[in-house]
Amino acid sequence: QPDPEFNGQDKVLVTTCDANNPALCNTATISLTIAPVNDAPSIIVNGLPTEELLFETQEEVPVNFCFEAVDIDADITQIKAFNPASASGTLIIQPSGLDNKFCLRFEPAPDFNGLSIWNLSICDAGNLCSALTIKINVTPVNDAPVATDQTLDVTEDTPKNLILSATDVDGD
Repeated sequence: QPDPEFNGQDKVLVTTCDANNPALCNTATISLTIAPVNDAPSIIVNGLPTEELLFETQEEVPVNFCFEAVDIDADITQIKAFNPASASGTLIIQPSGLDNKFCLRFEPAPDFNGLSIWNLSICDAGNLCSALTIKINVTPVNDAPVATDQTLDVTEDTPKNLILSATDVDGD
């Protein structure tokens, strides 16, 4: 059995001896050609392989992050599929300037808080892919209420009632 990730030429020496006379032996060489196979890229963050990235940000505060896609076959990798499982925001690919390094920016939807989940497929030139799940927990912040503008016509020296109104996205 070839060593993991080994491909190329190898040789195995086999010695056969006579059971009745162990001094009578002969050695044969078995030449092997181990063909390479395409391996899926590995997602690397901080030097460790991963299949899931977890981040936290506050409501309406973008978060930037990067990861590498290392391919043992030295293929260039790319993001092929970009599927939001529960988006509630925008995930934007940023230029990193390096092959196989991907930087992204998550921008939460206005007033969204909760979990935003994204599923990515990172593929090599042979179209062999690895999955990456990105989970971003968006924590709530207390938003200011919004007062409603009004126009009121009044007659001089005549009081008139006015009802002020405002809304608060937080339900306060």
